[in-house]
Amino acid sequence: MIGSDRSGDDDPAFEDDGTIRAEFDWSSRTPSEGVIETVAIAADAEPTAIDPLYDSVDPDVLDALVRSNGRGPKTGDVTV
Repeated sequence: MIGSDRSGDDDPAFEDDGTIRAEFDWSSRTPSEGVIETVAIAADAEPTAIDPLYDSVDPDVLDALVRSNGRGPKTGDVTV
């Protein structure tokens, strides 16, 4: 993928079973943005070249699920 702006994080990990693991700094992006970027990595495409997330998932609900109190991100690992 060209032009990733993942805030200095390591490259995503590609597991033998096809799983892609990516870590993001939730203080600089929303969980839905992280999902969009990870799907783009899996598709080997730019985030703007994939179908919009809202066609499959409500981004606001996804963001709320990952937040612990509605204001900040949940601490610890989150799997989506």
